Amino acid sequence: MIQSVDRAIRILTALQGARRMTLSELAGRLELPPSTVHGIVRTLVGHGMVVQEHGSGRYQLGPAVLRLGNVYLDTLELRSKAIPWAEDLARRTGCSVRTGVLLLDDVSPPRSISNSNWPTSAPPVSPPSETKPSSANARSPVPSSTPPARP
Repeated sequence: MIQSVDRAIRILTALQGARRMTLSELAGRLELPPSTVHGIVRTLVGHGMVVQEHGSGRYQLGPAVLRLGNVYLDTLELRSKAIPWAEDLARRTGCSVRTGVLLLDDVSPPRSISNSNWPTSAPPVSPPSETKPSSANARSPVPSSTPPARP
């Protein structure tokens, strides 16, 4: 295993779980010297994998992580195979349908489909960042539904 790559992945994983962290928090979580973490984080920032908030100085995952995730989803053909099915299910049931990808012990929903009859201002869907335990769903792609809110 290449130590610097391992450390960079550990930093990204820590930011995934904690959302936003200071350099000191990252160093403490990873049990690494702050100077080591700073060098790796600066490299990740340079590649868009991590961004730093201007006011607080905290770090969070950057837009390049999303691009990598989208490439992965495209290789699964998730969108081309599951989305038409999910749109049809949402139309027939009047429910919101979420498709997700099983990754280790979590199901992360990358896309929500809402029934077109709902008011566009407030469809009852979970936030896209929500992750559910895999025990709450079936295999990937994972359908789940939320009934529409009734007035």
